[in-house]
Amino acid sequence: VHRYYSKDLDYDPVHDFFVLNLGGVFWLYRYEERTASVETASGGGVAFRLSSSSPSSEGVDLTFNLPRQQALDAAIFNVSGERVATLSAGRWPQGAHSLHWNGDESGHLAPSGLYFARLETGGRTITRKFTLLR
Repeated sequence: VHRYYSKDLDYDPVHDFFVLNLGGVFWLYRYEERTASVETASGGGVAFRLSSSSPSSEGVDLTFNLPRQQALDAAIFNVSGERVATLSAGRWPQGAHSLHWNGDESGHLAPSGLYFARLETGGRTITRKFTLLR
């Protein structure tokens, strides 16, 4: 028995994965809680993770920890690789930080689907997948 979330996104509880149909191209997605961390050129680590559940209808909460003040670009992309939101661009101080994206761009809600949160800093890029349900 499948539980339907939208006309394009289904969940298979037997195999514990989501099936996303994008114009006849099927994407299989299984959620895993992981923290991504990369070493910057100066040797300090940058941690970036989803701190909210996925899938979610409320959007996504992202946390990151910077070892020093540095410039970063944080953005959300759809499965077609299009930037749908810029969360931050500029310099951030050292320490722990959080960002939230609720799928609202200028009064228009982003549709259900698979999205990617991307953090670029210190010449490195970290990407996290999440599913938005409406």
